[in-house]
Amino acid sequence: MIAALLSAGLSAALVATILLPIQSVLPELLDAPREATAWAVTITLLTNAIATPIAGKLGDMYGRRRVLLCLLAVQLIGAVVAGLATTVGQFIVGRGFQGAAMGAIPLGIAIMRDQLPARSLGPSIGFMSATIGVGGALGLPLAGVVATHLDWRALFWISGALSLTSILLIVWLVPESPTRARGALDVIGGVLLAAALTALLLGITQGQAWEWITWPTLGALAGGSVVMGVWVVWELRADNPIADIRVALRPTVLLTNVTSAALSFAVFAGNIIFPQLLVAPAGGGLGAGLSLEATGLVLLAGSIALVIVSPIAGRLMRWAGPKMMLCLSGAISAAAYALALCAGGSAVLLTVSNILVGVAAGTSYAAMPTLIMRSVPITDTGAANGLNALMRAIGTTLAAASIGAVYATGAVSVAGQSVPTDSAFSLTILLALAAGALGTIIALTIPHGGRRDPGDAEGGRGRA
Repeated sequence: MIAALLSAGLSAALVATILLPIQSVLPELLDAPREATAWAVTITLLTNAIATPIAGKLGDMYGRRRVLLCLLAVQLIGAVVAGLATTVGQFIVGRGFQGAAMGAIPLGIAIMRDQLPARSLGPSIGFMSATIGVGGALGLPLAGVVATHLDWRALFWISGALSLTSILLIVWLVPESPTRARGALDVIGGVLLAAALTALLLGITQGQAWEWITWPTLGALAGGSVVMGVWVVWELRADNPIADIRVALRPTVLLTNVTSAALSFAVFAGNIIFPQLLVAPAGGGLGAGLSLEATGLVLLAGSIALVIVSPIAGRLMRWAGPKMMLCLSGAISAAAYALALCAGGSAVLLTVSNILVGVAAGTSYAAMPTLIMRSVPITDTGAANGLNALMRAIGTTLAAASIGAVYATGAVSVAGQSVPTDSAFSLTILLALAAGALGTIIALTIPHGGRRDPGDAEGGRGRA
């Protein structure tokens, strides 16, 4: 059962990276302007942000296994549509369907809470949460090899095959969740949430293209903020809200979600900073001047650290507690970026820094959902984990947008390629360091323990 759920998480996480090796040539492949093909990335962020909290609520109401299978089926349809696309519009629609599948990870965590005994729950959650980083780390080199040696559409056939495999494994091995939340679906709340997130994420992701101080960008951000406020008011009055705002405002849940956004910014920033920093020309600056092959090995070392640490962190939480592990994660990420800032282009020190970011990611991914689950009723596990996943997605989106903006305004041409300046590298590293430090400070304020109802803190079999 654990393996089947992990396959679903990996399948969903691969979606985010399979497009990166061919993103620069999409305009030629689809015969479309670059502004249009850029939406193939943006649309996955939008559908991920909208679908994840709503899918969590649907899972609480109608069965988490059932909704998980629906998400994977949508992902499979998206892979087929993208693989067969002959126009940029069709391709964007397919990518939108694929992005909705990221909700599989919080749903998988909720199923684990229902089915696993207490002794297995922590390490299993660590593994499931780590699929976000592992899928991305494996997806990039896999996609690069496939795009180089096969037709680019093979990327989507492979993605579809993984989705189909996950569907079959879950049908065979994963039982349906025994718990249900009562009531009807809050359709108005879902529409308001979708509208607010769409406007906010459009403002964040398109701010650089539209220019930040322009009416489209400011209008999207302001309009999204207003609609988000309306959504909060509506949810407080709804009989069966998409997200229980009162539960979300509990100190443990609220502070964990804010910490999640900050630490997600910190660990995801490494996915952008280190690949460019390692290949940047050496010579007294921050760049290490490594080849693409050597850079790939350094990045792989960080991914291996993430995989190794995630289950270990799950076990350590039984003694140290998830709050302490979350604080440790933030401190490690801040120390990693401090080391990168002082590395002076040393490939060895940058490798150590990248590994430390992997350790921080594995630790935080294991601690975040555990803190959430200890603080919410078992019938709200899917929705609460979906909201936490949304906060993590916001953190990663902010990291991508802010670092991309810094690199775009602080770059020089070296051998015909645009390379960020040392000052741009320093600023982005400082942003990531500040996010890790801020996450640590906020995590220290999280109340100890949360609500330690054995039925909430342990698995379903543990309760029995």
